[in-house]
Amino acid sequence: MALRPLFLLLLSFSPSHAGLQTYFATCVKGMEPVLASELRSGLVDAQDVEEGHLGVHFRGSHRAGGQAVLWLRSAIRVMEQLSYGEGLFQPEDLYDFTRESVRWTDLLARKDQTLSVSAICGAARAVESGRARPGDWVCAECGGLVFASRTECFACGAPKPAAAESGLTHSHFSALTVKNAVCDAMRDACGWRPSVDTADADLPLFLYLHRGQATLYRVCSGSASMHKRGYRAGAIHAAALRETTAAGLLLHAGYRPEEQVLCDPMAGSGTFAIEAALIATNTAPGLLRAQPPIASPGWAEGGQADWEELVQEARAALRPCAPLPILANDLHGGALELARRGAEAAGVSSSIHFTEGGVAAFVPRDSPDLVVSNPPWDLRLESGSEAWQELGSFLKRSCGGSTAWLLSGNKDLTRHLRMRKSESLRLENAGVSLVWLKYDVLRPKSDGGVSSSAAAIAPVEDALPAQRDTERPGHRVVGTVEEAEPLQDKGLQEVAVEAGMTAGDEVQEVFDGAELEQGMREEIDAAMLEQATRESEVERLTVAELKDELQLRGLTDSGVKSQLLERLEEDDSRIALLEANRVESASTSVKMADGTGLPEDDLEALFSSLYD
Repeated sequence: MALRPLFLLLLSFSPSHAGLQTYFATCVKGMEPVLASELRSGLVDAQDVEEGHLGVHFRGSHRAGGQAVLWLRSAIRVMEQLSYGEGLFQPEDLYDFTRESVRWTDLLARKDQTLSVSAICGAARAVESGRARPGDWVCAECGGLVFASRTECFACGAPKPAAAESGLTHSHFSALTVKNAVCDAMRDACGWRPSVDTADADLPLFLYLHRGQATLYRVCSGSASMHKRGYRAGAIHAAALRETTAAGLLLHAGYRPEEQVLCDPMAGSGTFAIEAALIATNTAPGLLRAQPPIASPGWAEGGQADWEELVQEARAALRPCAPLPILANDLHGGALELARRGAEAAGVSSSIHFTEGGVAAFVPRDSPDLVVSNPPWDLRLESGSEAWQELGSFLKRSCGGSTAWLLSGNKDLTRHLRMRKSESLRLENAGVSLVWLKYDVLRPKSDGGVSSSAAAIAPVEDALPAQRDTERPGHRVVGTVEEAEPLQDKGLQEVAVEAGMTAGDEVQEVFDGAELEQGMREEIDAAMLEQATRESEVERLTVAELKDELQLRGLTDSGVKSQLLERLEEDDSRIALLEANRVESASTSVKMADGTGLPEDDLEALFSSLYD
């Protein structure tokens, strides 16, 4: 019989072990730099901060562990390392390691305290992620992962074990082994076995096992994930973003509450807005959770008092309201109601201004400095392309000079913005690959008081009224009385001023059908004139100005000046053609208003024949 490999125990749990513990804070893939920045920010007395895979390692006292649980916004869990061992390839190895490496009586002092264990095996994770195939096996000698078709290990030549001796490759079985070891150790030491509570244990444990190396952690933040802040209860929006992910993305975007007005034009259930308000009011996320993270005697002596002191310090640091406005808008009233409830539960409702309506018609009450949003790309995909088009128009229309960060899980939708990203962050959340995209929204350039980029920002019809209304016949409207005096020499803008009308009054309603049709044809002529004028203006632009214009429209900006001019003129022609088609379509609808589709002369002849 072959001897089992000896394992090396490296004990890290001891109140007298240099006063510092080793911690691991977990996060979604791609968020590690953000979490590391949080740990280095000074809110946590962390030392030796080092980015890892799906988390960040750091060292600190028990007080630092409490600070991490209380203040970290992007972390999913904070775990204290209890012990580490190598050479653990069989269940017996793991059982002995668990019993002997930790003084369990220090962590489970009362009979009513409960226990839970979760585990991840590297081999199982490799199969789940696609890096290994079902049937691949772990060598019991060296811990290497071997193809299912092989009968011996690549590295050491050890034979493939039988099914009963297959080693530690199953996460649930490994967790049961740890649980049995802890319960047996407590029974031998105290005469009783702790109960198991998978939902809300007093001592939640986590095991990571890979290639014979085992790390056993105590989950300081509790059984529940730290993304469960506590302000969401009951119904949750189907496409809601996790709170930890939203907070991490805001930190990555560099949100500065004292300097930036933040706007989410597609807020949904308000995760970005609420997390931004928590940052702006300096609210520690841990304050929203009902239970302390580490119950005495889990900490060192006096640890519970340390936790209460940390909580009091966090409460004293609260701000009553965000320094600058936080704007949240959404089309769906139901989603906004969830957002309002969440903001109320989080205590930040006074910091967020909610509005209901589509992004196409949304006009922020304050000029945004930072725009963040999670536009439709998953469960809301049926309206995705239109939503992204409207979002792009909103950014160009109302957010000039701002920075926009948008989350997407579908790269095909982002092209509808017609904008070029300047930075991106890739992350994975719940098995979905996401991209956090940065767009620098250009300010319109001024040229004699007129925006040089207006043609790219506003639709053509917005530029027509000042030209098309110059010599247009009509009738003046005063209140509800129509005056028959024709005003051949006065434009509609002068008529509106004389009549005391305001923007939005329908001046065209006083025209008869023939005049309206003639006016629409004049619109086409005006658009053509504007196009010709536009072409002459474009030719005078410099290469830099041409590139700015093309970038604003989301078009390629590479090439010599002649190529840039050709590209811009083609886009102008396309816009003018779309406008001409729109006007022609409107003219046709006027002709068809009587339901017959007949011209006026033919219609009169038809009625005459009916009475002859």
